[in-house]
Amino acid sequence: MSQLQPSPGATPVSTPTGTNSASVGTSLPISSFTESPSTANTTSISVTPSISSPVLDSGSLNQTNISFPINSPAGGIVMTKPLQSAVSFYKIASNEIVTFGWSFTNILQNPDKLTVSAICDNGNTYPVGPKDGIISGTATEVAWDLYSWQVNNPGMPLAQGTYTITMWDDRGKSAVPMPGLMRQYNNLRFELYTPQPYISLEDGELLNLR
Repeated sequence: MSQLQPSPGATPVSTPTGTNSASVGTSLPISSFTESPSTANTTSISVTPSISSPVLDSGSLNQTNISFPINSPAGGIVMTKPLQSAVSFYKIASNEIVTFGWSFTNILQNPDKLTVSAICDNGNTYPVGPKDGIISGTATEVAWDLYSWQVNNPGMPLAQGTYTITMWDDRGKSAVPMPGLMRQYNNLRFELYTPQPYISLEDGELLNLR
């Protein structure tokens, strides 16, 4: 019995092996093969600063090969001191130290530093705490000497009025919220006032009340 001979110029077709094998002579497109489970359900994103991933650029945060779950919420802080159930009043006087405290929520990577400021309703912004308002990124409280600021900054004294605490990380106050990184905080409001000297009834004038 004679054997069939391949026609001139024909290319032999090899039989693939494994679960995605096809019959001889059938060519499968690349898309027909099943994606490996190890890469098909990846749920993390890299926030390592890089030119190829500008959307996930974390600014000046010192991070290397850090991945966060893609469904992680943006981090933040919750003020623990003073309590936000009522507006707190602080007097600008000697030996009066104001302490603000907070806890972190959903923070997967602490920043290197935090910037804390107090914005007055008159538009002035004052650094809170140290001379420039910059503290450690892992700090959970800051102390503010109001009287010391008054003495050392006569050109921009603290005014009586309402203030708002604002805080942000290394990326700046206009940074876009990102999974696991701290978003800007600006919810705590408080009042500053200057106490008036005590006047006794003997030294003061009685009002004529009718």
